[in-house]
Amino acid sequence: MQDSESQSEPLLDFELVFVQEQADFPEGVTRFDVSEFLLGDDDLIASIGREAILESIDVALATSEKAFGSMFLAIKNGALQGALVAMETGMKGYIPETLIAVMMVLSSERRKGIGSRLLRFAQEKTPGSIKCHVPAQSIARNFLEKQGFSNPYAEMRFESSHSTDDMKRLQSVVKIMEASSLNDLPEKLGKDALAEFLHVYMKPYEDRLRDVKRGLDYALGVSDSSGGFVLLGFVDDVFCGALVMLRTGVKHIMPENLLLFICVDPNRRKSGIGAALIREAMKRTDGPIKLHVEYINPAKRLYERLGFRQTHAEMRWMQ
Repeated sequence: MQDSESQSEPLLDFELVFVQEQADFPEGVTRFDVSEFLLGDDDLIASIGREAILESIDVALATSEKAFGSMFLAIKNGALQGALVAMETGMKGYIPETLIAVMMVLSSERRKGIGSRLLRFAQEKTPGSIKCHVPAQSIARNFLEKQGFSNPYAEMRFESSHSTDDMKRLQSVVKIMEASSLNDLPEKLGKDALAEFLHVYMKPYEDRLRDVKRGLDYALGVSDSSGGFVLLGFVDDVFCGALVMLRTGVKHIMPENLLLFICVDPNRRKSGIGAALIREAMKRTDGPIKLHVEYINPAKRLYERLGFRQTHAEMRWMQ
């Protein structure tokens, strides 16, 4: 681990410090100080929650089981003026490698460029692309756009159960099987064939084939991740739809489950198969679910009918 001199750089009368473990904290600043700094802002707590702030710090210092990350601190005369906490998502491709979980600048020091410099410092130190979630109507979107972030997706979240007779009827028509490992996939439907199905039939909102395969690896436990599952839908014993769900490995920073992909054969659309797959996924997950959808994607209406609500804008910075 580098010493504090090589990890720091001047910013006018501020110093930026990169922290990945306890030994990286500058003299006079501790983990407790960062916690108190972030928890001392009522607006921040109202926005993301006390538990999310504390969990993000655990992640940054590698004290959580599944994830780890880093902190970026702005120091002036030995006192904190700003802090940014980032975590590694453990993914590549469709999902950016890094998530900014928390960022805050002392109110008396705002409009002095600390926030933008903290963000650039994180971009310099972080490999790959970065994402963050901001409330849908937040002014933070304007700030992030000025720093090169774009807003390609709406983030929708589902947090409570809905049950209707119509959904029960649809599920009786669609036979659904779950796969949580490669061995669970049907003999005639391997990972490559499933990836091709998702890649082709998600058009015009498809992802690159290699990213689809990566997502399946995460869900089926091939890659080192928090795991997940795949649901396969059949009508009259004919495969016609698939859903990929990932576990995020955290509880408060973001929902515990990410609906990564869902796709139905175009010849079977508007027959309730997609709704049946999503409803079944809701039954098989613990905790809330989130998903990302393009603002113009017609599927957004389906998610809303099933109880998802647009709560955040997903901002992304791509290298």
